[in-house]
Amino acid sequence: MRTVAVLCVLAGVLCADDMRLLPGTDLFVMLPGELSEYVVARERPYVAYRGMIYDVRRIWGTLNAEGRYTPAYDVTDAVKGTKDADAIQKQPVVGQLAPRAFSTAELAKCNGRGGPKYIAYERIVYDFSKVKWGSRYHTPAALGRDNAPAFMRTCGECHGPDVFPQFPVVGVVTNAK
Repeated sequence: MRTVAVLCVLAGVLCADDMRLLPGTDLFVMLPGELSEYVVARERPYVAYRGMIYDVRRIWGTLNAEGRYTPAYDVTDAVKGTKDADAIQKQPVVGQLAPRAFSTAELAKCNGRGGPKYIAYERIVYDFSKVKWGSRYHTPAALGRDNAPAFMRTCGECHGPDVFPQFPVVGVVTNAK
């Protein structure tokens, strides 16, 4: 897995081994709690807006002049309908906010048998429900698992890991059983 070198200022904060990157990009994927820990440790004003994480360092002084926003949080509702929303969207995107955490047991239930069709690749969970499964190349063996080799074996003949960013991120796999 590609990793980003991250200086860990506080114990327990996301380090290089914990970073999850969207395949083929430098964009990281974090849960809301991870974002707040990361921002505090790095002293960077990152905010989440409409599922994306933005680096708002260049505009933080003017954006937060009145103390309305807290860095490291989802400000989508707070900035809705304001000029601040436009200003945030013009800043560099550094990551994507994952809606939830999955244990391996929870992910296993998302195998398309009466529910969603999720695949985890390098601990990021994607929604593959709209893919037609059962063809020669799209066998459901990789569904419900965090198993990059299974994906490459069953779907890799026609796709590489670069296919993942085309699908919605629905969560991340945690170490919980």
